[in-house]
Amino acid sequence: MFTIQLRADDVSVLEQIKDYLKCGNINVYERKNGQRAACYRVGRKKDLVNIIIPFFERYPLRAKKQQDFYIWKIVVGMIDNDYHLCDDGVKKILEFKKMMNN
Repeated sequence: MFTIQLRADDVSVLEQIKDYLKCGNINVYERKNGQRAACYRVGRKKDLVNIIIPFFERYPLRAKKQQDFYIWKIVVGMIDNDYHLCDDGVKKILEFKKMMNN
């Protein structure tokens, strides 16, 4: 899953991203603290592999999230190849998850 979360009053930014990438969904919801938030999500494996990953390869992140992207990209590749359907694959994915910034 690829996710961007912003305050609900910035939902237009998420709509522009969605329009540009031509995939995903936007949801507006209320957080536990009572503030409204908006979330753009892409969960389809095909969209992650063919749209999201190539986008960030072309326009790399310049912050700490760049390392997380590379780890996430490996995991998406594992899932795309059904490696998550075996015990060893699940264990390896969980190891990668521990390496990522929460």
